[in-house]
Amino acid sequence: MTGQSMRSIASRHGVSKDAIGRHRAHISPALARLVAEREEAGPASALQRLESLYGKASAVLDAAQSEGKAQLSLSAIRELRGLVETLAKITGELDERPTTNVVNLQSSGEWHQLRTVVLEELAPYPEVQQRVAGRLLALVAEQRGLAS
Repeated sequence: MTGQSMRSIASRHGVSKDAIGRHRAHISPALARLVAEREEAGPASALQRLESLYGKASAVLDAAQSEGKAQLSLSAIRELRGLVETLAKITGELDERPTTNVVNLQSSGEWHQLRTVVLEELAPYPEVQQRVAGRLLALVAEQRGLAS
């Protein structure tokens, strides 16, 4: 069915070619159809595989709870939590990308007051006052460039 020789399958699984032949003869037609359908359908998407795992983990949780198996219930819950998180990332419901917030200081009254106080306090030191004023102007120009 997969195009591989019985000899290569036998060597891969450590059995004889004849054993593979006997096994092949006993495979039910329904199983053969299922395998063929899966091969035709191609690989499932990551989302489909995750949803399938979620269904299986939910079934394990339901069975564990009905049988009163607390440890197994907790294990199933942990798995489900991980699956839900992964599903949320894939579907975009959970976005963990960092965000950047730009704050425009130059338009706030507090910024103007602070700038005035700093420059007034530096008046006795004209050289430092000029350097600080130049740096502040550069920051304002840079901020205007970001806002554009």
